[in-house]
Amino acid sequence: MYQIFSVGQLGKELSKRNPRPRLQTNFRSYEKADGFMQSKSADKEIKDDVWHAQSEVQENTKFVLGVLPASQKYYKPTSRNTFKCIQSGEEINFAFLNDNYCDCPDFSDEPSTSACNSGKFYCTHQSKHGISSVLSYKVNDGICDCCDGSDEWLYVKLPEHTALPVNKQKGIFQVPCPVSCIS
Repeated sequence: MYQIFSVGQLGKELSKRNPRPRLQTNFRSYEKADGFMQSKSADKEIKDDVWHAQSEVQENTKFVLGVLPASQKYYKPTSRNTFKCIQSGEEINFAFLNDNYCDCPDFSDEPSTSACNSGKFYCTHQSKHGISSVLSYKVNDGICDCCDGSDEWLYVKLPEHTALPVNKQKGIFQVPCPVSCIS
């Protein structure tokens, strides 16, 4: 009974969206994700109503996790409170940015999630030797791929039977991630 209810709820959520086909969607954890955008002021909490209020979003948005600093300018809402897909130019509601569902054909609307398997997540720490990135499917999988652990922002722990003790994690670290960045 619960499965039938869950599928019905998912169908209602999907029907609210643009009825075009979606690309490479990860349905295993279809939840509205929070916390992808960081606020300039620590005392002012970003709430759901702020995501929809264009002027407040622009004021409060500092950076989007998983995006290079040079590309942050693309992650601001337009005057119509939409997000413009970087390569295709297609526009989607700004609330669909980082909602754990691929809306853009170029996967640019999900930089902080693992929803688009072929997307790229750029680590927060970038070394002088080159750009550090991982494929999006590795985001929040319990294994630290970025030297600063920024790809594991949800702190998802591996199941008890698969987790290794810290002293046996030779070169492959699990959550919580140690910082191992070398400039």
